[in-house]
Amino acid sequence: MCKPKSVAPKVRDIVKPVDPYHSLHCGSGIYPFAICISADPLVLVSEEGDMRWSCYDYPLYVIGTATKELMKTCNRRKDR
Repeated sequence: MCKPKSVAPKVRDIVKPVDPYHSLHCGSGIYPFAICISADPLVLVSEEGDMRWSCYDYPLYVIGTATKELMKTCNRRKDR
């Protein structure tokens, strides 16, 4: 099986780690994907807006594009 190609995420991209070993996680759980709310600097937020990653140095690939409603939820996390 081929590995997905790594990309530099853009705002609204829904991303997932290329290598599952480098999962998006926190002390309470693992997140299957995240939404990019800022490309420079890179800031990722979970779908529910309960987790934020501002330092993620592993390759990511795009699996979709966030809706306007999802972006509203994610951008609320930016202000917390």
